[in-house]
Amino acid sequence: MRFANLAGKPLWLDEIVTALFASGRGYGAVPVGVAIAPAQLPDFFAVQPTTCAAIAQLLATQSTHPPLFFCLMHGWLSALAPLNLPLAWVLRSLPALFGVGAIAAMYWLNRTAFSPQTGLLGAALMAVSPFGVYLSQEARQYSLLVLVLALALNCAVALARRSRVWIWVAWGALNAFGCYLHYFFLLVFTAQLLVLGWVFRKQPRRWWALVGGALGIATSYLPWLPIATRHFSSNKVDWLPDPAGAAPLVQLLVGSLSMAIALPVEKQPGWLQAIAGTILLAFALWLGWHVGRGLRVLWQAQRQSLVILGGTLAVVLVEFLGLIFVLQKDISVAPRYNYAFFPMAIGLLAASIWAARAAGKQPVRVWIAIAAGLAGSFCVIGSLAFMKPYLPGFAAERFNRSPQPVLIAVGYSDSLNLALGLSYALELSKSRPLLEPAYFVFLDRSSGYGRVWQDLANVAIAADDLWMVGPGLRRRSFPDSLQLGDRACQRDPENYYRIGIPYQRYDCRLPRAVDGADIGNVLKLAASSR
Repeated sequence: MRFANLAGKPLWLDEIVTALFASGRGYGAVPVGVAIAPAQLPDFFAVQPTTCAAIAQLLATQSTHPPLFFCLMHGWLSALAPLNLPLAWVLRSLPALFGVGAIAAMYWLNRTAFSPQTGLLGAALMAVSPFGVYLSQEARQYSLLVLVLALALNCAVALARRSRVWIWVAWGALNAFGCYLHYFFLLVFTAQLLVLGWVFRKQPRRWWALVGGALGIATSYLPWLPIATRHFSSNKVDWLPDPAGAAPLVQLLVGSLSMAIALPVEKQPGWLQAIAGTILLAFALWLGWHVGRGLRVLWQAQRQSLVILGGTLAVVLVEFLGLIFVLQKDISVAPRYNYAFFPMAIGLLAASIWAARAAGKQPVRVWIAIAAGLAGSFCVIGSLAFMKPYLPGFAAERFNRSPQPVLIAVGYSDSLNLALGLSYALELSKSRPLLEPAYFVFLDRSSGYGRVWQDLANVAIAADDLWMVGPGLRRRSFPDSLQLGDRACQRDPENYYRIGIPYQRYDCRLPRAVDGADIGNVLKLAASSR
């Protein structure tokens, strides 16, 4: 399932970022202020020979990510470059492989922590998990993080039973590896330290071994620490909103439930959302009842493993709540970050269901959990659940409605706006016939949209349709008319859309210059939109 429809979904903003940095090019590959034709797009993502150190330097200055995943992806792109495969498939196939590896790691974790039967059920639930399929089909590091975390937890459970040097080394290496993959892995590492510290509180030799392992991991991170510190204070992480009341708690609950089931609720008719919501609620109650029964059995029979997995999960959730409500960074809006407790949740889910099945007088219908996961995974594969943010496919469909020459102008103030525009451009290039010209241009809005309107007038493209993508603009801030070269473009009120980012269509079929009064109105509106 993890390889199904890999190339059928549009690449979205974050995946574009992966492609730019893994190719060794970064944002410097994207020309700004000049029109870009679809035929030029492959050049921006062509892999160039480079080193991991050079990629790390690009990330240090242009992004807010540790380098390890991008170095691995660079090697993968270089190996597959001669095959001339679709960019989306190449980018997503490596995370899909990591997702398959996570299934095996889940079996090993639950086998070590509980029993072989629980290991098989854990692997099955991981295989059909809608959330697991979603992460595996993203050209990002999250499926690899799940794999690394499951292996690290397996080492943690093994260390609680027998202290071996090679297990300590493996545990330390996996956690150091994870910290170089994603910053939130630092939360997971901290959670493991706290839980294992409590488990080893009466075992001085293991406790000091844990301290030594932690110091070794911290030492391995020293070369990247100054860059990480700079990233933490960067304005590039300001996209996370402030928490809105109890909404983050609901989002965390819904995100956790998606690890077991997902149904079409995004951008769907109200009646379908109501049906899906009812099914989700009924399943959540059924699952919660059996999980509660099973956890009580595990507390009596396999307490230590329950403490390690459950304790780590609980600490990570507390850390999440601290980020949300103390630091005012609502990470619950991005369910992908739930990778940080995904293996623990699946492990405990499988163990509790199996324990309830073995101990209860009434058998637990395991097939219901498997079937729910399968249904949710098919929804993910078919883009009915975990839809791509900013819906580049929806935007490209709107841009592509007219067979006339079209220009998509994107106002940008940061690198993420560039990645967003490229995601639209790639999707449009897939569906637009070669004989119907389409162009993109990125215009700097850091000084306000007044500068954008002026620069747009200097773009020498004879387009009949103009789509203005205006991050930060409100509907009323789009001018009634714009100048595109020697053409006067009139706003089309019926074709305004906002899906996270607003975009507005203009009709440029009248080749006349905008007079002085029009220019004055444009500049007046631009000033009011700042």
